[in-house]
Amino acid sequence: MIKVYFESNSHAELVATFESEDLYIASLPALEKKAKEQGMIVTEVDEEQEWETECEHKQEVDLGIHDDYLDRCN
Repeated sequence: MIKVYFESNSHAELVATFESEDLYIASLPALEKKAKEQGMIVTEVDEEQEWETECEHKQEVDLGIHDDYLDRCN
């Protein structure tokens, strides 16, 4: 899922969510126009990509703890 925000210097507003990247890309020009009218910019967060990053970080942390444990045991 892609979450779309309008952002200013002081805050961000969630304005849309998309299940399809193709639909998001097709809608982007209209979103950018609307954001500009409000003095804002469009930003997005890909939740799937965010979740994958969290999992990769968790794996790195888990491995780091494991490696540290093995170092202490040897």
